[in-house]
Amino acid sequence: MGMAVATGLAEAGARIVVNDISSEKLDYAIRQYSEMGFDVKAYLFDVTDEKGVNDYIDRIAKEVGPLDILVNN
Repeated sequence: MGMAVATGLAEAGARIVVNDISSEKLDYAIRQYSEMGFDVKAYLFDVTDEKGVNDYIDRIAKEVGPLDILVNN
């Protein structure tokens, strides 16, 4: 479901940043979005780790820009 929502947002012009705790799932997402012609950034971290999430949000903001939309599924 998350990929479908992100694809729709990308088709509307949004930049895509994906996260997972599984490198295999991130690799799959990167391949899928790349095949569709979208540039995607992927970050491997556990959203149950509050400090880790905050660190990655800061990193994403520096590398990609501020988050405008968050899809949590």
